[in-house]
Amino acid sequence: MVAFWIGAGAALTDLAYILAVWGGLSPLLLRLPWLEPVLFALGALMLGRMGWGAVRGGIAGSFAAPQAGTAPEDRATARPAPRGWWSALLLGIGVTVVNPATITSWISVGGAFVTANLRGLPPLPAIGVMTGIMAGSIAWFGILAAAVGLARASLRRLPWLLRALGTVSGLILFGFALVFAWKALLACPWPLRPR
Repeated sequence: MVAFWIGAGAALTDLAYILAVWGGLSPLLLRLPWLEPVLFALGALMLGRMGWGAVRGGIAGSFAAPQAGTAPEDRATARPAPRGWWSALLLGIGVTVVNPATITSWISVGGAFVTANLRGLPPLPAIGVMTGIMAGSIAWFGILAAAVGLARASLRRLPWLLRALGTVSGLILFGFALVFAWKALLACPWPLRPR
């Protein structure tokens, strides 16, 4: 369910982006030279935080199934209580809002889509098309979350593999965070840019 709500947050953010592009925000965003390095830096921080959580969880084994002989009360205190669906939804929104690739794609590809398909439509049908895009995105994330849930249930029989996957996933996220940080430096105004 957590993966589904993260995906729903991403789909809601995509809807906000397509509404903004439909409303004419693309030309304005292209005129803000400081926006690109800020978005890359925020993306690096978000990915670094997620990577740290995944590495820490993989090393600590919090992704693995509880030991067979562990008492139910011990299992209850071993893991933090879930914060609710809203925190997963907010994580999905946060990750998507600061993702420069998403913003760039909505400014460019989304702008082309809006110009080609939505500009001639009255507002209500255009909003219907955009809501349909969001519904399709949520359906995709639902299918993906179900597949991940099934795979995770199978992997719980192999806790060492689940820990290794968590650690490797965190390291990959760290790698993306470093790439985003480097792109933020490259996008900085001239005096701050590395040589």
